[in-house]
Amino acid sequence: MAGAALLALMLAAMLALPEAASAAPLKKCKKRSAIECGSVSVPLDRTGAVPGRVKLSVVRLPARKGPAKGTLVLIAGGPGESAVGALALTGLPLARALPRFDVVAFDQRGTGESSRLRCRALSKSGKGRSIAAAFARCAEQIGPKRAFYRTADSVEDLEAVRRYLKSPALSLLAVSYGARVAGEYVRRYPASTARLVLDSPVPLTGSDPFDRQALSALPRVLSSLCADKACPFTKSPYGDLTRLAGRLSRQPLRGRVVDPRGRHRRAALSNRLLHALVSASDVDPLVRGQLPAGVASALKGDPAPLLRIAAGASSDADSQFSIPVTAATLCSESALPWDPAAAPGPGRGAALSAALAGLGSAPFAPFSPKVATGDGILDICRKWPAVPNKPAPVGGVSAVPSLILSGTEDLRTPYEQARSVAAQYAGARLLAVPHTGHSVLGSAPGRCATRAVVDFLRGGSPAGACPSKSRPSLTAVAKPPPARLAAVPGRTRAQRIRIAARLTARDAITQVLTKGRRFGGLRGGTGRLERKRLVLDDYEYVSGVRLNGHLRPSKGDKPAGSVFVSVGTAAPIFVEL
Repeated sequence: MAGAALLALMLAAMLALPEAASAAPLKKCKKRSAIECGSVSVPLDRTGAVPGRVKLSVVRLPARKGPAKGTLVLIAGGPGESAVGALALTGLPLARALPRFDVVAFDQRGTGESSRLRCRALSKSGKGRSIAAAFARCAEQIGPKRAFYRTADSVEDLEAVRRYLKSPALSLLAVSYGARVAGEYVRRYPASTARLVLDSPVPLTGSDPFDRQALSALPRVLSSLCADKACPFTKSPYGDLTRLAGRLSRQPLRGRVVDPRGRHRRAALSNRLLHALVSASDVDPLVRGQLPAGVASALKGDPAPLLRIAAGASSDADSQFSIPVTAATLCSESALPWDPAAAPGPGRGAALSAALAGLGSAPFAPFSPKVATGDGILDICRKWPAVPNKPAPVGGVSAVPSLILSGTEDLRTPYEQARSVAAQYAGARLLAVPHTGHSVLGSAPGRCATRAVVDFLRGGSPAGACPSKSRPSLTAVAKPPPARLAAVPGRTRAQRIRIAARLTARDAITQVLTKGRRFGGLRGGTGRLERKRLVLDDYEYVSGVRLNGHLRPSKGDKPAGSVFVSVGTAAPIFVEL
């Protein structure tokens, strides 16, 4: 009986343990594709307390020359982004430059094709529900499994992927939040990590929920945009932004925007939307280049440029992105001002108010603390259920060879922060990349950053900065658009009309390259791409100057073609561009 009892206890213990990872072998994704697809099934909860499994989607570009001498794994940011979805943008160029490497991407749990986490509560727009209430409902819909989308869970998933690939050691290329996953992995599994590339990294402790680092870097970033007399229309772009934020604190900026059908729509820009636009500018070089001129125009009574920037900056969310994963991860790991183990209630609001009062208004300038922290992680997590077992941060300095990339115009993970991250890795190389915002490899002009990564992964030691060449013409700092023909430079009316026509045509080329096949003009009319030609119908950039005709992009963003220019009731003028 004693032996039977012991056997029963052993069986019970075995049944209580989570299943080990199981896997579907890597096979070609398509018949003629070199890319291989596979999956690894891992326990949702590795303690076995909460049942369920997660299927991790894995793709691999096998080494093109001979047997692989290394494995490079891409780790996406967010949290919530798909690494598999980013493979074409980042992985393919690296695979071509590293023919002796397998290049691998896997979607972290809950993202992309890895059992993506969804919430019906977040898909219902409006309904009079606050952000905090919507995410509280989302947490209820997810249920107990919401506790297993932490960085530590992704670290163990990455180790399961390494074993699945049968790779003795991985080189990791991690972007933004992915750097936290890579940072914890290299500390838990140093012998399994060959080299580390951190692109626009968040610290090991995570991002500041008050987002103070972005506003702290904003004066420097705006000044760098206007260096070398790039903004002759303003003495201080940051001063302009401060003045506009002061005006918007009293009343919104109002005007009209032109939709892709040429219809004029009412538009308004609040201080909160201006803050969101500034914050998002580090992932959109066109917005970044147009922002100083848009703010200057608004201060001078011409709201159209800034309202158009704001309207164009809002785009459909990535279909592979999981916002519930963002909430589940950050609400359990962020340094929130309340005790995450305590149940939601008035105490959280009181703790937030006390924290903001202690910080004062200076860290949030030129916005108010309420504007700067609204609709962010503090609102998302304010009613999120209690997190009883907040993971302990992983510390210590890693000795694994590391390269850190930082765009000099990055706001969410600015260069100042990248320097502190570099101190967490012994002998880390910090590469500053000019004219670049967040996510260096996905947005940097030129090939300096990519060459540095390739050189580093091959065992080299890249330089500490990329050369500061001129900004690409498409993303160059824009000048305020003339509100009227009289404001266009030129000695004669005919000269001003021709210059206005060229400015208008160049604006249309910029819009089609960034907005798609159909779009509205700044002041009126439409542009559309048709059989590799850009067709303009009463397209208006300068008030009262309308273009009709065909254009085509030539070198860079310079327009070529012929148009008819109409000014008022005068007969149209034919202009060859």
